[in-house]
Amino acid sequence: MPVMPFPSSLSIGTDICHIARIQRLITRDAQGKSLQRFGRRIFNLYEQPEFERRVEDVIERHGREQGMRKLAEWLAGRFAAKEAAIKAIRSRHITWHDITIRVPPGHKEKVAPQMVIAAASASAFASMKTGTVTATATAAIRKSMEHEEDRDLEGAEARLSLSHDGEYATAVVLAVDKG
Repeated sequence: MPVMPFPSSLSIGTDICHIARIQRLITRDAQGKSLQRFGRRIFNLYEQPEFERRVEDVIERHGREQGMRKLAEWLAGRFAAKEAAIKAIRSRHITWHDITIRVPPGHKEKVAPQMVIAAASASAFASMKTGTVTATATAAIRKSMEHEEDRDLEGAEARLSLSHDGEYATAVVLAVDKG
């Protein structure tokens, strides 16, 4: 009996990240170079300002030691979310920098973050800035569309669920993968 293909182009990606591992990575030196290097590797240009503001705010509010723990928790969630998005869209060549995750404008931290995948057009990011993107956990993937097969991802949305429990951060992404 032949196997029937799944009747939808929906795909799920999931990832789990050990918070202590991220904390070790970002606290390797006292000058904060490892934290900044991690931020540059994981976050794209749209996310960098939020990352820098968060680092300053968290360390100012909690002190260096406790602040680095809080940052590690946040970073582990973002890392897991980006890895889950990459797994959800396996047929494409997306990277961490092709994925933008942010809290919707005008909302505080407790609302589900948005995720934007391969939104090469500035309009997808403009809608995030103006708040026209829904406040649910939405993902858009940003990508320079150098591969013809990736063009259908331009401005794609996905759903993101993040969770933190004890020493772990987990993420699940539901996305369309037409590949």
